[in-house]
Amino acid sequence: MKRKINIDDLLTEYEIDYSMFTNMDDRLLSIYPKWLELNKADKTVIILYAEYHSYREVGRILGISHTTIARCISNIRNKICGRIC
Repeated sequence: MKRKINIDDLLTEYEIDYSMFTNMDDRLLSIYPKWLELNKADKTVIILYAEYHSYREVGRILGISHTTIARCISNIRNKICGRIC
């Protein structure tokens, strides 16, 4: 059974507060601006993956295959981290 998720509510719930990065390491500070540049779909995939820890579960929720989720996360990771991850 697919879970109903309101994407806008999800993104609002996980809106990043820049002030939380002030005490974190330089790597997190360096990726924050790149996080802001991600589109809504990319942020949704990353948040769901962080919540459910499974490509299959994220795929089920979004109605796409787990292999597409894996590819998407890899692409997002490259956008955000480049060489530092």
